[in-house]
Amino acid sequence: MAASASALIALVALVIAVGVVAQVLADRFQVPSVIFLITAGILLGPEVLGVLGPDSFGDALPAIVGLSVAIIVFEGAFHLHIEKLREAPSATLKLVTVGAIISLIGTALAVHYVLGGAWFVSFLIGALLVATGPTVIAPILEVVPARDRVEAALETEGIVNDVTAAILAVVIFEAVVNDVTEPGAFAAMFVEKLGIGVLVGGLVAAAVFWSLRYVDLSPGNAPQNARLLVLAGALVAYA
Repeated sequence: MAASASALIALVALVIAVGVVAQVLADRFQVPSVIFLITAGILLGPEVLGVLGPDSFGDALPAIVGLSVAIIVFEGAFHLHIEKLREAPSATLKLVTVGAIISLIGTALAVHYVLGGAWFVSFLIGALLVATGPTVIAPILEVVPARDRVEAALETEGIVNDVTAAILAVVIFEAVVNDVTEPGAFAAMFVEKLGIGVLVGGLVAAAVFWSLRYVDLSPGNAPQNARLLVLAGALVAYA
């Protein structure tokens, strides 16, 4: 059951506070912050204390999660530079293509034959687990030393596969709902969703780039206005 307005404010404040404390503890003990975040989620979730659950935010949960993921993925991609991508182009390409396919098929086979799941459920779980995500990779790389080539490959894989895995999971789900069984139709659905995302993202990025380059953002607050404009562009692209 959805929480009241006052309870919702308290839950949001709690989530933010837990996130900040997790980050502080991670910096203090030099441990990836995701460890503390997962632990806090388990403790506050329905399996232990029951403070937070799937129904805590009501119908707004999908929108909140979607916007949050959009900001996280954008922030991670924002720190990727062409120079860094050139440090390990071959390894990066293999991770986001061959590596993703192996993860998808391997997970699906394990779920089907070990856990006895249906094929569509197995591939849906496989698609979801292809994503490593910048929220997992970045905190680990902050405390675990690695070569520049390795960091570049892992960061790129975490961002790219996060997006493609999400699209793949949605396409698999829609294919099951709409009873799509032909590989060609399935591939067309994936290419269509990916293509629309790339097109919309490119148009919004071009508009933001033009605004930053040619629009007077007021010299006094130009850096702040530029950051707000970029954030708005990321949210508009997702919407």
